[in-house]
Amino acid sequence: MSRKHFIPIPVLFLLLAACANPAPTNGVFAGIPYDSTVAYSYDGEGGQEIMDDGVLSGRISKTAVLNGKQTAAITDILSDKSTYGGPLAACFDPHLGLVFYREGKPAAYISVCLACNYLVSSVPIQDEGGFSDNGAKAIADFEKGLGF
Repeated sequence: MSRKHFIPIPVLFLLLAACANPAPTNGVFAGIPYDSTVAYSYDGEGGQEIMDDGVLSGRISKTAVLNGKQTAAITDILSDKSTYGGPLAACFDPHLGLVFYREGKPAAYISVCLACNYLVSSVPIQDEGGFSDNGAKAIADFEKGLGF
């Protein structure tokens, strides 16, 4: 008699994430103890962040486990002072979430709303207003590269 073995999808996902090879990050992200980074395309309407009290949003539409080069690219963008300085809008309906994991548990997260030019992060990043035109374009290009 043969037994079929299966791995539940959330467990499989965490195993995949643990195999990612993060590159060292610079700037404000250098102190985050993490072993994988995952990007999420999600519906944050109403100001819902990607993480709420340690629980991942239930409104995720796409997921991408980032490799080291991708992690370095987005952390470089978000750490660059020229990414900021633009105006803010009143909304906060994020659509891009980034979660840094350590041993399968969230170590840090970022929720990004390009519609209002703002982000919310568990790691202090900046306080110089919203995204600049170039900053917003760099984030949008990063998302497109992930197929979001």
